[in-house]
Amino acid sequence: MSQEKKTLLIIEDDLGLQKQLRWSFDAYEVLVAGDRESALAHVRRHEPAVVTMDLGLPPDPDGATEGLAILQQILALAPDTKIIVLSGNQERDNAVKAIALGGRRCVAAGGRWWLRRRPARPGRPWGWPHTSGAACRPCWARAGPRGT
Repeated sequence: MSQEKKTLLIIEDDLGLQKQLRWSFDAYEVLVAGDRESALAHVRRHEPAVVTMDLGLPPDPDGATEGLAILQQILALAPDTKIIVLSGNQERDNAVKAIALGGRRCVAAGGRWWLRRRPARPGRPWGWPHTSGAACRPCWARAGPRGT
């Protein structure tokens, strides 16, 4: 009995990270895009249920304008798509914008911030499932940095 793999779209311009993410999600049919045109083509053709994306994409790799624009366009094409922003962009305001535009989660490289649209669950007052060991801003405020 064979199960059909679910489709995951990774939008990332760094070839090394593309390779690592593809390897990490080997249980899925992984599609990779490095720019807006190829990302939107994959969304139209394959309609992935989940998209992971970087905010800093060409032609604005140090900013978030291109990533935020892609996020809006994906949700306009496929409103039920779950978008998880995985970004090295350290501007917390960009994470807030991504959530406001419809992103489901934002995770910073290095674990500096973690935002979610889901409400908190009992025992997890801010809705933070820290299985990775990364601390979010509320955790730091409440408990201080790890190891102190």
